[in-house]
Amino acid sequence: MEQLNECQRQLNRLYRDYEGIYDSYATAIKFQKTQLWIMYAVCVFGAPLTQYDLCREWNFAKQTINASVNQLVKNGYIKLEDMQDARKRKALTLTARGEDFCKEFIYPLVGIEQEAFESLDGKEREIFLSAFQKYLHFVGTRTAEILTDKKGVQK
Repeated sequence: MEQLNECQRQLNRLYRDYEGIYDSYATAIKFQKTQLWIMYAVCVFGAPLTQYDLCREWNFAKQTINASVNQLVKNGYIKLEDMQDARKRKALTLTARGEDFCKEFIYPLVGIEQEAFESLDGKEREIFLSAFQKYLHFVGTRTAEILTDKKGVQK
């Protein structure tokens, strides 16, 4: 059990280090981390991407996305455009300023991520992805069970 605890500590430390890289990057370019991830998604995955898509695919709260999108619109990085097939949903699209931002900050970041992943050989990539997916599935399932069991419990 002690070995498992040490492994868990290492994993938690690695996760914090990983998150810290993106926190530091966002801070250095004077962005909030959520704004960075929104710009990342819009730059890399393109339109039509909606706030609903960001909430669903990136596990962000609606309020967090809405506030961050409003700030990005206000600062001229993205604009909201009506979608023909959806009444309420609007597509997030880049402005010229947003495109410049992507070229300067997002695409280089994506390039670094790709280089890091490519530094692993094919088998290492498979093992990494498979093990991490298994770990996340297990933790997600078990935490959902705890929360289901605790419904109605007063804080």
